[in-house]
Amino acid sequence: MTVPTTTDEATAKGRVELRDVDVHYDQTVALTGVSLHIMPGEWLGIIGANGAGKSTLLRAIARLVEYRGSIRIDDHDTGSMQRREFARLVAYVPQNPQFPAQMRAIDYVALGRTPHHGYFGAESPGDRELSAALLHRLDMSHLTLRQLDTMSGGELQRLVLARALVQEAPILLLDEPTSALDLGRRVEALELVDELRLERRLTIVSTLHDLTLAAQFTERVLLLSRGFVVADSTPELVLVEETLNRHFDVKVEILRSEQNNIVVIPRRSKLKGHHD
Repeated sequence: MTVPTTTDEATAKGRVELRDVDVHYDQTVALTGVSLHIMPGEWLGIIGANGAGKSTLLRAIARLVEYRGSIRIDDHDTGSMQRREFARLVAYVPQNPQFPAQMRAIDYVALGRTPHHGYFGAESPGDRELSAALLHRLDMSHLTLRQLDTMSGGELQRLVLARALVQEAPILLLDEPTSALDLGRRVEALELVDELRLERRLTIVSTLHDLTLAAQFTERVLLLSRGFVVADSTPELVLVEETLNRHFDVKVEILRSEQNNIVVIPRRSKLKGHHD
């Protein structure tokens, strides 16, 4: 069935389409027959147990793994795009990025502007201003001149996010973008991502282990199990006890907060103080 779109939706940048995407690692099947449409400005959260294929799906969209099937951005096959052209459309934040130890924070973030440089690769004053502005919005201005090897894991994770955001690509792929942050910083970082999504109409595809945060920030949730899509809908329809109990190796309880937010709580298999 063809989903009707408005004129703005049809012309907006950041539409992603996957058709029958398979990924194999040697004899291991990581993804099987994944087909989906992601509309410009949408935030799609990808959830699933360990090994479900979440990171593999992001890496396929980012052209970091070989795949069968078709992945298109704005009706263009990503496999035929030049590297610089692709980098202007897609920014990717991996789970375990590499950091040049002696590089300063401002210089690292400014690397996100590389796809916008000319053939001679010269950085403009505007590039540096954008980088400084992102550091300010992430409350990291005080770290501008610090070297990366002097920073904590949480500070480095926010720097990676700043580098991706300063790239100004219409599509942002986030693989567990807040795993090294404490709870307050997690919410703060995701709030910034959501603000920029609304400002720039970014398309965001993110993996999230924290299902409560997934419910709060994403508009749509894709549940993977053993490489297959088993659910794809709003958080209210996917994050239900029966579905999560079936596909995660734990029993959960779904509660509603005073603000009517979904809260996902794992149940202990044994009551506290009643061990065999």
